[in-house]
Amino acid sequence: MSRQLEFSFRALFYDEISEYNEIIKSLIQSTEFDRNTHLHNNLGVAYFEVGNNEDAQIHFDKSIELDSFNTNALLNRAELHIKRNQMEKAEIDLNNAFRINPNSTSILRTRAYFFKELGRLKKALLDLKEAAKLDPDHQYTLKEIERIENTLKRKNGE
Repeated sequence: MSRQLEFSFRALFYDEISEYNEIIKSLIQSTEFDRNTHLHNNLGVAYFEVGNNEDAQIHFDKSIELDSFNTNALLNRAELHIKRNQMEKAEIDLNNAFRINPNSTSILRTRAYFFKELGRLKKALLDLKEAAKLDPDHQYTLKEIERIENTLKRKNGE
């Protein structure tokens, strides 16, 4: 099995559907012999990318069943829930990922953007500020903090 299939990816980067179909075939073959959380997560991502949300759900669930600490699978399943407009389920997965790794800037930023999209700007701001403490040079985070602070000031009439 190639090392590419062994690791958990937040997103697979293929340009053509045929490339996804090939990776799906490879991952299916691998999961027949190996109950590996990362393989199931990657298979879920590939299915998500080709629009097969049902199979994506099955494999994200399996990945998390095999390793409840797999934050990549939790984040990916949260993204699937968002796509399906299942915001409560998405928030649960995002919060679980955060509980597992509260010092992950990626998790903090992902959860912040989720809160921002829901209009929960104060919660988004808290996560972004925490991410900025951990990674003070991340310019996009700093700019997003500024944008949200300005929006909150306008809303409060300042």
